[in-house]
Amino acid sequence: MDSDFQVGDWLVAPKLNSLSSNAKTVRVEPKVMQVLVCLAEAGDVVSKDVLMRKVWADTFVTDDVLTRCISELRKALADDPKRPQYVQTIPKGGYCLIAPVQLLEARNRGGKALAPAGSPPATSAAVEPKAKTGRHRRLTILVVGAAVLAVGVYWMVTRPSSRLRVQQPATRAVPAPTAPRLRSSVAVLPFTSHKGAEEDDFGVEVADALTTKLSESTHLVVTPTSTVLQYSDQVQDPAAAGKALKVDYVLAGELDRSHHNVKVQVMRIRDGAPLLVNTLNQKFTNIFDLEDSLGPRILYDLMVTLDHEEAQRFRKRYTENPEAYRAFLEAHYFMNKPQKEDKLKSIQYFQKAVALDPKYAMAYAGLSDCYMRLGNHGVAPSVFVPKSRAAVMKALELDDTVAYAHSMLGRIAFTYDWDFDRAGHEYQRTRELEPSLVHVWFGTYLLVENKPAEGEQETQKFSDFLPFASSSYFAQYYFWLRRYDRAAEMLQKQLERRPGSVSAHVLLGSVYEQQGRNTEALAEFQKARQLSPEEPLAAGALGHLYAATGKTADALAMFQELNHASRHGYVSPFSKALIDAGLGRKNEAIDELEKAFEERSLLPPALKCDPRLDNLRGEPRFQDFIRRTALPQSPS
Repeated sequence: MDSDFQVGDWLVAPKLNSLSSNAKTVRVEPKVMQVLVCLAEAGDVVSKDVLMRKVWADTFVTDDVLTRCISELRKALADDPKRPQYVQTIPKGGYCLIAPVQLLEARNRGGKALAPAGSPPATSAAVEPKAKTGRHRRLTILVVGAAVLAVGVYWMVTRPSSRLRVQQPATRAVPAPTAPRLRSSVAVLPFTSHKGAEEDDFGVEVADALTTKLSESTHLVVTPTSTVLQYSDQVQDPAAAGKALKVDYVLAGELDRSHHNVKVQVMRIRDGAPLLVNTLNQKFTNIFDLEDSLGPRILYDLMVTLDHEEAQRFRKRYTENPEAYRAFLEAHYFMNKPQKEDKLKSIQYFQKAVALDPKYAMAYAGLSDCYMRLGNHGVAPSVFVPKSRAAVMKALELDDTVAYAHSMLGRIAFTYDWDFDRAGHEYQRTRELEPSLVHVWFGTYLLVENKPAEGEQETQKFSDFLPFASSSYFAQYYFWLRRYDRAAEMLQKQLERRPGSVSAHVLLGSVYEQQGRNTEALAEFQKARQLSPEEPLAAGALGHLYAATGKTADALAMFQELNHASRHGYVSPFSKALIDAGLGRKNEAIDELEKAFEERSLLPPALKCDPRLDNLRGEPRFQDFIRRTALPQSPS
């Protein structure tokens, strides 16, 4: 039943997972809606077994999840189980919907449901999905921000608990009509302790591992640990943290390793209701055992079930070596810190992980990612790309099903090989293995492939998932789309939270320049140079601004500064090309672009979309260069 229908005084909209009555709208979980639809379709008593087969066909569920769904349904309908008006429990029989059901068969052009003639009028209200968003402190362990920039790492999962059972009928039941999933959002706070810094670090490690585990379910949007840690003032208060992070649920915990127990609480943020308060006796010498105990209970509490494919991923663990896994977490923590020294530490930890477990495919994929990030720290592509490629090929040799590795190989093909067919193939394979991955780079790939609307959708998906940690990535996309107001808005918000972001200041200055706000652009470039005096991107962007505003001597001084910087580290010729283009030295600019292309430091979308190169686009030599790069041509 996909159409809206009336149950007593309530208008039910299965596609919206909502119930409306007297201008009041209640949103329910998708499984709760499916139970209601099954009861409405039957028009009679439906046994528990039938409901389980229809709603949870071929899935992992807990024994009493149906009881919880019925309880939630009654709560939504304001139905008293002692004096039911809607859902009646039939002892040893099942459940029955006793309120009258009436199908609303059509919709008028305004979108309102039309009831059959003679039926009472019904009201309808739209449900707006909750926004999903996600304290950074110095830790010696973890924080998986690779998911932020490399877009969605999901490495570690565990075997199912004995509390879960598999429901596999002899013949696969035809699933009941389902509504589109409205996923709940959840944040896992660092587990607290009173035993000092070492224990605090372990508490963050547990939180991050659970975050990764819960992310395996497509029913949940789980805020990355790196984002949670930005709210240093709220993480000790679950209600405050949930409101700041704008999530539906918050998971908090307290560790006591000396007594081998952990207290876990799940809070629903909209009303502060504690859905789970439980104390478990558990030794914590092995984080895998702790995750196996906590994960199923949390999924149960959130009424999340896993379909067959999700269950397979949920079982999978990329290493059975706890020390290798801890090294992997530490590697990701350092990989997302800003300095080059942090990246080098990260590489050492990844190498430790694969030394401890030579078959750790996910660690090889992370190593590939970290090598790629050296490009932001004066390392030439000729140095880091071969190492990145070797690591990712090793990952795929060990396990061809690691989506992270396919995503990295797609990124290498796209940004360094300019092999767009191979990039598309790898991104498609990534999407097949893990739909939540590759949003940022896949979006940029779609932009280059002349699919800006689809690319924007991909970029927005990741922005919705993680709006705080890497806004400059999204803003760069809008800069290339020339939607400067949107890019400026995102960068301004990012700089309110992270005023020390050099890349954000440089990009915002470039946006201001295109808007004609030259004084503000100059201020942003100067801030970037104060934060990082030898940053080539800032020098190139500032040099272009000087050239475009007639300050030729200042522009040439920036050009010479780049020449000097190139003696101490790698400087992409693209930065010099910007200054040449601003000065009107078109042949020199094209020379630098061709050199950047040969050195693989020229990004395809920059060549195709950067507005600062517009005065070159009409040049026959530039157009010939575009053809030789095999860059997809924009439709005429």
